[in-house]
Amino acid sequence: MDDCTYTLSLKKIIDNPNNVPVMKGMIVKVQIVETKEKSYLQRSTTNVNDRVFHGEIDVPY
Repeated sequence: MDDCTYTLSLKKIIDNPNNVPVMKGMIVKVQIVETKEKSYLQRSTTNVNDRVFHGEIDVPY
């Protein structure tokens, strides 16, 4: 891990109105690959499959 990486793990499902399947024990690893003035680009992976997700997250200041 470094200053540009964080992990998310499921602790409790509060609401899932669309019944999206959620795997217990899943950990999401998020790497910030680029920062912009009001957003950052991220690359996300999980410990349950080989898929890689890319996205841009807005950061309101």
